[in-house]
Order: sequence, then C-alpha cells, then structure tokens
Amino acid sequence: MTEELNKIVKGAGIILIGLIISKIAGYIYRIIISKTGVEEYGLISLALAIIFGITVIVRFGLDKGVLRYTSIYKSKNEYGKIKYLLNTAIKLILIFSVIGIFLVFLTKNYLWILFKNERLPLLISILIFAVPFDAIKSIYANTIKGLGQVKYLVYSENIGENIIKILGTIILLYFGLGLIGASVAYVLSMIFSFIVLLYFTNKLLKKYKIEKENKLMDKIIKYSWPLVLTDIILIFTLWTDTLMLGFFKTTREVGLYNAAGPTALISYIFPLAIITLFLPVWATSYVKNNKDDMKKIYQAITKWIFLINLFVLTIFLLFSKEIITMIFGKEYYASYLAFAILSIGYFITYLSLTSRDILMVLKKTKLIFINTLLIGLSNVILNFILIPKYGIVGAAFATAISFLIGSILMITEAIYIIKIFPFNKHFIKIILINILIFIIIKEIPLNFNNYYIFSLTCIILSILYLILLFITKSFENSDLDLINTIEKKLNIKLLRKILDRLER
Repeated sequence: MTEELNKIVKGAGIILIGLIISKIAGYIYRIIISKTGVEEYGLISLALAIIFGITVIVRFGLDKGVLRYTSIYKSKNEYGKIKYLLNTAIKLILIFSVIGIFLVFLTKNYLWILFKNERLPLLISILIFAVPFDAIKSIYANTIKGLGQVKYLVYSENIGENIIKILGTIILLYFGLGLIGASVAYVLSMIFSFIVLLYFTNKLLKKYKIEKENKLMDKIIKYSWPLVLTDIILIFTLWTDTLMLGFFKTTREVGLYNAAGPTALISYIFPLAIITLFLPVWATSYVKNNKDDMKKIYQAITKWIFLINLFVLTIFLLFSKEIITMIFGKEYYASYLAFAILSIGYFITYLSLTSRDILMVLKKTKLIFINTLLIGLSNVILNFILIPKYGIVGAAFATAISFLIGSILMITEAIYIIKIFPFNKHFIKIILINILIFIIIKEIPLNFNNYYIFSLTCIILSILYLILLFITKSFENSDLDLINTIEKKLNIKLLRKILDRLER
C-alpha cells in the first residue's frame, strides 16, 4: 500500500506544481482582462467559449488516440512508429483546421445576430488562428505524456504559454488595443507553446527513424471518433452556461458568471493532481486482482479529495462575497451567489473522479459516455428553464444539479460493479468538523474584506482544521502512509510531530 501511495505522491508532485502555476497564471490573465469592464470581460469570455468548442472538434479525439498508442509503442520500444503516429495525426489535424477556419469565416457574421453583439465576429476572426496551433500542440503534448516526460509540459504549457499570454495582454492593453490586443496575445501564446512542444518532441524522438505501420490512420480514427463525442459534450457542458447566458442575457452577465466559474474551479487543483496518478496505480492492483489494495487506494484517495476540498468549500461559502470582490473588484459583487453555488457543484463532482477512473479501467466507456451525455442534456434543459428567469444564479444551479446527477450515477455504477464502498464513518467526522468551523467564523464580528485579516483567518483555520482532524482520529493507517510519503518527499516533519504528541 505504501509503495502504491509513493507512486501517486511522486508523480502528482510535478503535475501539482504545473497546475498551481497554470491556475495562478490563468487567473491573473482573467483578472487583467476583467479590469477592462464587466461587459468587455463577458465578450471575450464568450468568444473564447466558441473557440474552445471549435478546437475540440478539430482535435477529433486524436490527442487521446496519440496518448494511447504512444504508450503502447513506448512499452514495445517501437519509437519509429511513434514518429509515424505523430506525423499522421498532425496531417489529420491540419485538414480539420483548414475546414474549421473556412467554416468560421463563412458563418462568423451571423454570430452577432445570435449573441446580440456586433464586435464578436472580429474577436472570433482573430482567435480562430489559435485553433490549429492549439490542436497540434495537444498532439505533441500527449506524445510527451505517453513518453513519460511530463516536466516538458510544465515548461511549455503551464509556464511559457501563460507568461506570453499575460505579458502580451498587459503590453497590448497598455497601448490601448483593448480586447483585440488580448485576443492577439492569446494567439501568440498558443504559437509559442506549439513551438516549444515541437522542440521538446523532436528532442525526444530525433534519433529514431520513422517506421510506417499499415492502416494506422484507420486505427486512430476508429479509436478517436467516439472520444470526440464525449469531449464535445464535456466542453459544451462546461461552456453551456456562458453560451446560453450570451444568447438569453447580455455580455455583462457573461462577464459576471466568468468571474464566479473560474474562481470556483480553483478547488480543482488538488483533485486533478492526485487523480492523474490514481488510474494507473489502481489499474495495477486491478490487473493483479489485489482486492485489498484496490479498496484501500480507492477509499484513501476519495477521502483525501473529500477532506481537502470540503475545507476549501467551507472557506468559499464563508467568504464568497469577500473572495469575489477582493479578486475582481466591487463591480463583480453580484456574482458571489453564483460562485457559492458553483463551488458546491464542483465539490460534488470531484468526489466522483475516482469512480469515473475506475469505470475507465474497467473499460466501461459507454457508461462514461452516457453519463456525460446526461450531464450535458440536463445542463442545457435546466439552463433553458432557469437562465431567462434567474440569470447567472440560474446558470449556476443548472450546472450544480447536472454535476450532482452525473456524480451520483458514476459513484453508484462503480460501487455496483466492484462492490467497494468509497466512504466510511470518518467522512461524518470531517463533515462535522467543517460545520463547527463554519459556525465559529459566523460568530466572529471581523471585517473579512481586509486582505490581511482574511489571509490570517484562512491560515488559522487551516491549522485548526488539521488539529481537529488529528484530535477526532479522522486519519486511518492508509492516510498516515500517505502523510509519511509526503513528509519524505517534502522533507517536512511537522505532521509526524503533531501526530506523535496526539498519540501520547
């Protein structure tokens, strides 16, 4: 068990660093643009939502196909076939990109009618040139993932791309180019990331000669096309709120909502980092039919996602108004309720991540597709009902309810198939501790709008939370194995010292 958790922590470390850098940088980018005004921010958020959708379609699921076959060829030391795979996928992407760009320029003038904004076509005309670079770099990125060199992704996408995006936006906004400048900076960041990933990929595969494989294109398309449907539904689900708010309401409400959504998504950092390594580790135990480890890993990772993100959720609910206004400014105050609702929705869906990965290991891809389809459909229907009447709050409720439905389905399906229940009595203790913290803070008459008071309060609450977890003995042996592993990797002895004192 300790060995398996070691793998999770070791691999999650670099991913976590990259995600933290990416989230912070991405957030700074949003904050910079948000200062141009709520309506301006809403307009570019709407444009980016459309571009993201086009990019997903252009990728055609090929990025995931490349990841799968690169991993297979690497295990067989057939690096020449990886180069052939890479070239084949890029040719397909280029064809789809040209078609996509042509169709966008053919139809872009109808967008302002659909979304009631005459400036939208101009932004789309600029941003569309990011699509081929973004799509192709995803092929390089997944090739690098398949080769096991994740650090290069951190250098290029998490660091380099975001630096170019932020600096470019600041410079072009300074010269008065507004959203056009922000759009150009976005395109330039995609081009930069593409060039860097191209360099690293060539560096890794340079010494190998291309080895052709018959019918490889047929294999890739056959594997990839069902995945593009899932991707389209997933991306559409994530951006449905923005698109439908743009259709039913105004760019101002789109701007308010895009302050709430990305802020709530901050809580995704830890789950995504740790879940990335959960699948291969759990899969190893599954192949070995080690049911004891399967149960322990499933429960331990689900519990750590729960105990960390429930605390984050508690902070978000306690200080929803303060967080929004401190980060985006008082003109975004109206988005605080949507932020709180979305935080609950995302918290619920994070709990199902381990169950979703288990379904993937078990090759239950049809179930995953059906679940994703139901989430997407329910989100569209609920948005259609709630947005016209309740605006951004209705959109937030639609997303939260949709994610709740999907999470219940995936957790229930995983439990039914593997006969392992991921929750235990310790989850109740964790819930009660967070309720206690919530009540305590609500009774303290402090001005949490002050940045220093807010920061100090969060630090004190984090320490209090950790102490209460130890006092109530909410940790099990598998949790302590994970703590020991973290201590060794980070060379921190504080957790062990606290535990030793509490055990005396």
